[in-house]
Amino acid sequence: MSLILFPLLYGCGSMSSKTYMDSPPLSNSYNEIWEATRGAIAKSFKISSEDREKGAMETEWSAYQSVAFDDGTRKKVFAKIRKNDTGAWTVSIAVQVQEQSTVDGGTYNPSKFWSNTESDEDEARIILTNIRIKLTLLKKNP
Repeated sequence: MSLILFPLLYGCGSMSSKTYMDSPPLSNSYNEIWEATRGAIAKSFKISSEDREKGAMETEWSAYQSVAFDDGTRKKVFAKIRKNDTGAWTVSIAVQVQEQSTVDGGTYNPSKFWSNTESDEDEARIILTNIRIKLTLLKKNP
């Protein structure tokens, strides 16, 4: 019986749900890519940690502050910059989404206050597009 329940429990909202979207190969310098990535993310999110040597950034959880626009979700961005096999750079962006769920079986459960949902691939694509636009402008106007 426990073997049957394990897959059901494994799929519950406590698991991390992040789907990374990748940029096409980029030929700009690492510094240009880092700054473009940082700028594109900072337009909508507050960066909470960054490690330039590892090529990693992460934001704080972002939620609407106005009651009129609160949809009960919050988002967090993760970015990775990696050199690929051809020597070009790739930026990978994941936008993790959590949904507010204050009740568990009819009782308040603080540990279940936020549960993971599908990644926001559209938001990740927007960030990647903004990065590519900035890098294209840098190539045209060095």
